[in-house]
Amino acid sequence: SVEKELVGKGGFQELDQVSAAKPFCKSTFQIRNIRDAPRTLSMAVHEAMSGVPGGVYVDVPADVLFSRTKITSDTISSGIKFISQDMFRMTINEAALSKAIAVFFRAKRPLVIFGKGAAYSRAEAELQNFVKLTGIPF
Repeated sequence: SVEKELVGKGGFQELDQVSAAKPFCKSTFQIRNIRDAPRTLSMAVHEAMSGVPGGVYVDVPADVLFSRTKITSDTISSGIKFISQDMFRMTINEAALSKAIAVFFRAKRPLVIFGKGAAYSRAEAELQNFVKLTGIPF
């Protein structure tokens, strides 16, 4: 987005992108200082993968994007404390799955739509097999 110093002055492509993205994202973030990038990106990944996974928006103003700073291992390690391997493990809600299967079998014209969760769980082979066995459009 536009440089921070041009906000409110009619800068080229000035738009409050964080506010504009809020209705469409699980959360929005803005990196206001390059030193905050590791922490902000860590929080964004954590938010995207926690609970119900969902898209997040991270705005990086042009002056921050092109700024420079010295990165140390302390800077990085202090920023990534929000990310853990556990957040990438997906779990199944058995009751919701049973309900979805019942609705699916009652459908007159079923359609399968695959989302990013299928890619995250590496379920390509299972999905191909499911489509082949059922003949349902996707």
